[in-house]
Amino acid sequence: MELRHHYRCIELSTWKRRAHFGVFGRGDYPYDGVTTTVDVTKLLDACRDNGIRFFNAFLYVVTRAMNEVENFRYRMYEDQVILCDQTDPSFNVLDEPSELFYFAYAEFTPDFPRFDSDVEAAKAVALDNKHLGSNRLDVFYVSRLPWFGFSDIIQPMGLSANDSIPRLVWGRYQKEGERVVMPFSVTSHHGFVDGLHIARLLEKMEELLDRPERWTGAAASM
Repeated sequence: MELRHHYRCIELSTWKRRAHFGVFGRGDYPYDGVTTTVDVTKLLDACRDNGIRFFNAFLYVVTRAMNEVENFRYRMYEDQVILCDQTDPSFNVLDEPSELFYFAYAEFTPDFPRFDSDVEAAKAVALDNKHLGSNRLDVFYVSRLPWFGFSDIIQPMGLSANDSIPRLVWGRYQKEGERVVMPFSVTSHHGFVDGLHIARLLEKMEELLDRPERWTGAAASM
């Protein structure tokens, strides 16, 4: 597996998660996951009012949050635990004529217009090259299911390969009273991520979703 960004090796003997990693990180299925809903009302309004692609904007939200919560940047690498400086999204892109999907990769930047442009370019490259699979370790996987909502989901994981790459999935959004909500699922390696860290991820996302004008450059919705 390749690493595009810098990383540091964790000294297990002094690592505060050593015992937890030993208990939860070495099982036959060492993963934990949560499926919940997120409120995308304000983000949808900002996207519709300003011609912003919703997928690109929400991908920015989750990517920025994933980078801000350290535990989602831990990986298993050659029998070592490492902490990556940055993690980037690997997301699926549907080729509509063939009804097959391929993988795209976009490097995170806190500059949303640049990230938005890079995501569009990555989609075109994926459809042109028909990428399937990844040799990147400092990524997280993203799937979108815009055709339906869900209340639970099972992710494919490489059980025999120390697979430590987080998976995120979201589905079709729908109205709930005055709000628009969307199903959202996180699956991660329990040696690195506990429920507390998933809660922090969701809190970071909520902060960005609640004030999209702060990072999109769009005017605040009235």
